[in-house]
Amino acid sequence: VDEIKKDVEVVDAYRVRAKARIGDLKEQSRKVETEIGMKEKEIELLESREDAADKEKKTAEVAALKAQIEGVERIKELLELRKDLYSAETSAAEAVVDYAAAAQDMYDKEITLAQKRKERSEPAGGAGTKTSVAAGNRALFELENSVLQAQIEKLSKQEKMLSREREVAEVQQKIAEMQGKILSQ
Repeated sequence: VDEIKKDVEVVDAYRVRAKARIGDLKEQSRKVETEIGMKEKEIELLESREDAADKEKKTAEVAALKAQIEGVERIKELLELRKDLYSAETSAAEAVVDYAAAAQDMYDKEITLAQKRKERSEPAGGAGTKTSVAAGNRALFELENSVLQAQIEKLSKQEKMLSREREVAEVQQKIAEMQGKILSQ
């Protein structure tokens, strides 16, 4: 039971860190959304300047503005990937919270089961009747089944958590590729 309680503490700390991370990620996502909006306005402004320069037949200025627009568009794409990353990281953190809740439930049931087994192994004040022994066996069986169901749920949440972490890695890879393209130009 003591080992299970230690596992509970670890999972609880994991859950607390994940919840704090969710708040941080949502704030970062809001900031990136603002930056994306600013880049969109900057692109609109540059495009209107390009149109004006084109009408005035200023080819050098048009070429410079096109290059500027392309640069701002790349930055905007990178910011959009960053937003996708924050979204994926938020989903991963939420999956950690769900996993921690499922693990907590499983550990609670394991503690109850261990306590019931201990009670059953201690000598009773008198021999129980066949009916009370059968009822005790049935209750123990139901607790064992409940623990198994909780383990399955925990594993399901763990799979989801790992899937979300994979999505984070995939978005990070896209960002690295985009940064590599920007640096090579």
